[in-house]
Amino acid sequence: MEGTGRWIFGGVFVLVAILGLALASAAKDNVMYVVGLTVFGFAVLFVFGLMKRTFDEKGSAGGSGH
Repeated sequence: MEGTGRWIFGGVFVLVAILGLALASAAKDNVMYVVGLTVFGFAVLFVFGLMKRTFDEKGSAGGSGH
């Protein structure tokens, strides 16, 4: 996945994270609360994974070795 695709996937998963928080905040029982927080957690981890992969590729593509 290259630059524009990462921005699109990142934006989509930020929206998924917000929807997960909205689901958790409107939950009437513990199951939906946990599901909402789990969706939020996975979306955040996915976005951080995209950021890590981008920085790793930038560092190996011509980094100065620092």
